[in-house]
Amino acid sequence: MGRPPPSAVTGLTVTPTGYGFHLAWDANPTPDLARYAVYAGRVISDEDLKACEVYAAEWLSTDTTSYDYATLPDGEERCFFIDAVDDDWNSHYEWTRSPNIVTATEQDTTPSVPAPEGAPISLDATVPQRGLAQVELNWNHVADATGYQVYRWNPQTTAYEKLAQTTQTTYVDAGLTEGTTHYYRVTALYADGSESAPGADGAALAP
Repeated sequence: MGRPPPSAVTGLTVTPTGYGFHLAWDANPTPDLARYAVYAGRVISDEDLKACEVYAAEWLSTDTTSYDYATLPDGEERCFFIDAVDDDWNSHYEWTRSPNIVTATEQDTTPSVPAPEGAPISLDATVPQRGLAQVELNWNHVADATGYQVYRWNPQTTAYEKLAQTTQTTYVDAGLTEGTTHYYRVTALYADGSESAPGADGAALAP
């Protein structure tokens, strides 16, 4: 008979932030504790059921009792728990299926100017590396376009402001501040001086 799994992780708090959530928990006392697993997901609900649909978001060392979870804060209800795993890969969650789940609702930083439909551009905004404090934008080539305009949402002015004009289909917005969320639009430019409807996306930078 194998050894019992680690005890449950306790004391989890989940704080909504401008980049997603800050998680903190009590140190687990299991003597042969090897790692923590951060599980994150969405709250799925209907008239009769409310459930937490999760995935393993990160593996952390045993000397870590906090984690910054980055996600676009758009007012959704999220759920989290922390799993304890020992040297033999015994998992409290897998053994018991009884995690200490904590739910929290995101802040809502969504731009007040909605993106119009019918844009020829599909924009993808990503953070290429945690701690790099920049966002990489990639989008598709648009036939007949002579170039592209890149915009970033400014919550102070409640407007998308121009960052750059380029003939490429990629742009790096560098020098940003960690722990913030940024929203972008890219339009195609045409020879007659007109712009297409914008493709839009956003990215959150954890501290």
